[in-house]
Amino acid sequence: MQQTIENTTSQWPSAAVAITMIALIGFLMGLSVYKGGMDGALKMWAALGTLVGILTGSMATYFFTRTTTSAALREASHATQLAVTASETAKTATQQVQEKDAKVQSQQQVITELQSDVLKKSQALESLSREHPDLRIRPEMFIVPEHLMDTRIHP
Repeated sequence: MQQTIENTTSQWPSAAVAITMIALIGFLMGLSVYKGGMDGALKMWAALGTLVGILTGSMATYFFTRTTTSAALREASHATQLAVTASETAKTATQQVQEKDAKVQSQQQVITELQSDVLKKSQALESLSREHPDLRIRPEMFIVPEHLMDTRIHP
């Protein structure tokens, strides 16, 4: 509603200028016919015809393109708002990805340390079983399962 009121109030000065220009042109033509007859009116029209054409064309252009221009400005403003929102969303997504990446890296480091620890203990037990064969330690007891040796992170 407020936008309609603003558009209505802003049209009155423009319309007043246009009506004044038309009235002025009509007055000058009527005055030239009254003072100099048809010959004087033709001379006046020859002198002012180009200027009248330019003024008439500029008024028509102003009135017919004003709505289109204001609509284009509204669309540009809306597009700018959408771009800002998209930028903020992308920034948030980037931060989330960086946080997840840091978490994955720390988890991978823990897995690597655990694998190293399991491997060292397995090697120590194998060495112990070789040194003391009477302990009945079988090597297959110390084989690290394949899924523990996999260094990739599974979701």
